[in-house]
Amino acid sequence: MSMAEEIRNVLEAAGSADEGAIREAEAWMTGAKQSNIQEYMAALANEMADQSAPINVRKQAGIQLKNEIYSKDEATMRDKQEAWCGYGGDFREHVKAQAIGTLGTEGRPPSTAAQVIAFIACAEIPNEKWPDAIPSLLAGLEGDAPEFQRASVLEAIGYICEDVDPGFLEAQSNNILTAVIFAMRQEEPSPIVVKCAIVALTNALEFCVKNFQEGEERDAIMSSMCQVTQNEDMDIRVAALQCINETMNQYYGLMHPYMDALLEISGTAMVANQMDEPNVVLQGIEFWNTVCDTEDRLIEHLKDFGAANLEAAQEQLLRDDPGAERCYFFATFACKDLLPVLLDLLITPEDEDDPDQWAPPKAACVCLDTMSLVCKSEMMPTVIRFVERCVVSDSEGGSWQKRDAALLAFASLLTQEDDEVMAGKIQELVANVLGVVCPMIGDDSPAVRDTTAYVLGKCVESAPEVVFHAEYFPHVAEAIVTGLSDSESRVATNSCWGIFTMASQAARASGPEAESYHLSDNFGMLCGDLLKTADRPDSNQSNLRPSAYDALSELIKSAAQDCFPILIEVAQELLRRLQTLHGQAVAGGLTTDEVMQLTEQQSSLLVCIGELVRVLKKENIQGAAADIMEVILAVLHQSTTAGLSAAKEDALTALIAMVEELGPDYMDYAEPFNQYIVDTLASSAEYHACAVCVGLVGDICRCVGSPIKEHAYMYMQGLGAAIQDSKLDRSVKPQILSCVGDVAMALGPDFLPYFEHSVYILDGASQLARTNMSDEVDEDEIDYTNDLREGCLEGYTGIIVGMKGDVPTPDVVQRIMEKVPDIVRFITEIFKDSNLTDDNIRNSLGLVGDLVEIFGNDMCGVLSPEFMTEIVREGGRSSNEKTKEIAGWTKEKLEAITGETIII
Repeated sequence: MSMAEEIRNVLEAAGSADEGAIREAEAWMTGAKQSNIQEYMAALANEMADQSAPINVRKQAGIQLKNEIYSKDEATMRDKQEAWCGYGGDFREHVKAQAIGTLGTEGRPPSTAAQVIAFIACAEIPNEKWPDAIPSLLAGLEGDAPEFQRASVLEAIGYICEDVDPGFLEAQSNNILTAVIFAMRQEEPSPIVVKCAIVALTNALEFCVKNFQEGEERDAIMSSMCQVTQNEDMDIRVAALQCINETMNQYYGLMHPYMDALLEISGTAMVANQMDEPNVVLQGIEFWNTVCDTEDRLIEHLKDFGAANLEAAQEQLLRDDPGAERCYFFATFACKDLLPVLLDLLITPEDEDDPDQWAPPKAACVCLDTMSLVCKSEMMPTVIRFVERCVVSDSEGGSWQKRDAALLAFASLLTQEDDEVMAGKIQELVANVLGVVCPMIGDDSPAVRDTTAYVLGKCVESAPEVVFHAEYFPHVAEAIVTGLSDSESRVATNSCWGIFTMASQAARASGPEAESYHLSDNFGMLCGDLLKTADRPDSNQSNLRPSAYDALSELIKSAAQDCFPILIEVAQELLRRLQTLHGQAVAGGLTTDEVMQLTEQQSSLLVCIGELVRVLKKENIQGAAADIMEVILAVLHQSTTAGLSAAKEDALTALIAMVEELGPDYMDYAEPFNQYIVDTLASSAEYHACAVCVGLVGDICRCVGSPIKEHAYMYMQGLGAAIQDSKLDRSVKPQILSCVGDVAMALGPDFLPYFEHSVYILDGASQLARTNMSDEVDEDEIDYTNDLREGCLEGYTGIIVGMKGDVPTPDVVQRIMEKVPDIVRFITEIFKDSNLTDDNIRNSLGLVGDLVEIFGNDMCGVLSPEFMTEIVREGGRSSNEKTKEIAGWTKEKLEAITGETIII
């Protein structure tokens, strides 16, 4: 039987509920792919298009076909796209024709054929292999095309607009817009078609910049959007509101003429019946979230001008740059209309709230928080009246919903403020309300107690001066600690955050290495209560256990010196818990959930251990050092066991803390850790742990120094293999280059055996890092290139300074001198890039200064006068004092060899 004949039965089995049949089907499909992938995909395409086949089989064929072109993993996706584009043209055209022919024959959307078409487009359009993709699809909308065909075509276009880079679709924007706007017209009889058109328009917005810049076209698009929000079909209204939200996100600066209509549309949506149409209400609220997020970003930029007010700052901005993005303060002007609606939405209509359900009251709360960032002054009087009406006033209080709403409204005002006037208002507000809020931790309603715990944390965060005052602190601390023992785990979780915030604010108030601080008298109690909370039977709910340990970690980090004796006791308890968990891991027999909980606890405890080590310093941990190293080693050993590797990263981080404090004494413990270090460097799949491990090697080199010589070969092998591993995430590689410099600094002239290979690796990386990113728009690419430059510069610097030693030998000088022209060319090239970072400039200056210090007048033949002037001037213009200092030092070195003054 041929593949085409067999495939229907296989697909039937693949979509069944019979696990045995599914396994057999998967095995058959794997064999078919290995035998002849193109024959297999063609058979799937034919079965998908065959209207005589059962619909479930056709859809299963589309799913399997899609899976051969698509993957959630980016690297696998690229491989599949390259493979697809490498297939013959006739084969690809056949599959596309079958997919397009399937549109409209599968019944109601969603259409699997539309997804197949979109993923083929993702592969082919950027590679110029399907220039007529959009016209081919739009042809399916012509004439009297059936309803489902038109809907599926629009669905496919929507997917393509969502997934294909906008730059490749810009030329088709007019055709796409014409089609989707036509399908959204009032006369269109099919709600399915209208909804698919709206979704397609939403996804197309990003590449319609030119259309939105034309007033008449923009008016037509906005008119269509606004008209569809009035449709009787709720799903269509929701999709239309989502489209308007995305339009505001993309084209805020062009929305001013439409704001009256958009305020009315969003306001109408917000007052819809939230029981019957919750998604309509949610989208109405989301519109103003979008507005406030945008205006918060613009206002933060205006604050950088230091003008008397935001209006003056904007005038200055537009004078300096007439094309700059302008803030229209839409939220401020709409505040008086929106605020009463949002406050009423806070009052949940349910008898009791569901903490896991995203509903209008929660969305309104988020919107109030966001609005508070841009127009708190305008909000404050109305919010205070609402709080008084719902909580403070005896005549109108009563329901838990009103108390909860009042607390949430109050919390929206509680933000940390740089403006002294606003900060003073918030402090006054907190002082007036704390007496009412603290007792509410004992409210009958779990929702109110939960919100109370959250609000207390916000009070600490926004007005620590008030909270730590002797009049209020005992009451606040008592309320937060009471929340830790609440029967509801979510209340205890928010109380943990309250302690976390108290610790961080108390540390900020006392300053570093304080002898005593605000929490000193309660420190032991707080530590003990958090440890008990982490042991609660329900601590695996509401993220309680991690929250308790996070709070404990912050408490440890904040500790003043008079808390150190308590910290030593805490350290012993943490070690005991880690040892117990390790015993459970060794004993085995754990379920998957139990393994996850065990490794989560280990991670949390190791983070606490790391903070303890940093706070107590070497003199206080010396007695426990062996026990700490033993438990870290045990976790690393355990991490080699399948399913128990989740705590590895935190074990390595705790080891870094020990290395930093032990310094050269780390060598007493080093040997058993080396194999885990090398193995982790080789683990490209766990790239986060690999990155931590690279940092660990660097810290060992910096803290231990030359005694690492006996382990250097192993470290260099691991680093060299990691940087050449094509599967390792690229973000780790700049760190490896820098780490090579750390090894060289530690070894000094003894780095010579590793010199040639290290420089070879750095030269290869520097070739990539020379790419001029001035015209690059992808921020990730710019950041990565600058990280790579920084790694190269730090690597070169470490090797040169390290090998130089106190008195460089002629052999070392010659080796380095041979590489100097390449290094200088690298620095010269990257200084042509307008996206060069301050770190790059500083490290370049330092490297040039080091070279001049070693080679003196010999550098005159390598460094041009123009380049010397440019690099020093660039550093002198920096706003970073350290960069300016390095620029001054390098300037002196250059002037010494040239005999000429460099004017910055």
